[in-house]
Amino acid sequence: MVKKVLAYTGMVVYAVIMVYSVIFMCNYVTPWLFGVGIPTITAKSAERYLEKDFESFSKVAEYLESLEGDNVRAWASEKTNVMRVGGEEVDTKNSPVFKHLSAICDKGYVINKKGGGGVITFMKWASWTQSHGIAYSIDGSGKVGDFLVDVKPLSKRNWYYYKKSHNEYEKGKRPEPYDIPKEWGYESDYKKYERGELYETPKEWSYG
Repeated sequence: MVKKVLAYTGMVVYAVIMVYSVIFMCNYVTPWLFGVGIPTITAKSAERYLEKDFESFSKVAEYLESLEGDNVRAWASEKTNVMRVGGEEVDTKNSPVFKHLSAICDKGYVINKKGGGGVITFMKWASWTQSHGIAYSIDGSGKVGDFLVDVKPLSKRNWYYYKKSHNEYEKGKRPEPYDIPKEWGYESDYKKYERGELYETPKEWSYG
């Protein structure tokens, strides 16, 4: 009887391990190695995520915008009570942004200020060849990085969903022109270019 129980328990444990192994392979190993997988964020879900945690997103963006330098990565976790900005550890007791930064990071975002300091990205999903996430464009231009194949403005001013894909970009795919919400008070460069108000294609688009 005891042997049967142990054998049954062993089978259950083995099955659970196998299930978790498959999930791990599909969500982490396979995407990174082969550039395939199911992104955990889309333009539609990005809107929901931003709306739900907008206070934290905006506080983190405001904080990073105030910092000097480019390629400044920020990370924090209330689970470990640790906060790092630009590779340096920050005293969490004296940081008003700590709880907001950890709230975002603990949900799986990788946060980085880059692009000459003009954009702050909240990367939610990535593989070896592509990444998806939410971006805050400081100047509102929507130029949120290289290898962009999809950019869509969200409901909050200067916030965008983005998708970067090296493979798709090399094959000629580019973001489709989009309309910026009227309440933002300005138009996208895409629309200006269509009307001939820009004499050359912005370099970030890399059309030629």
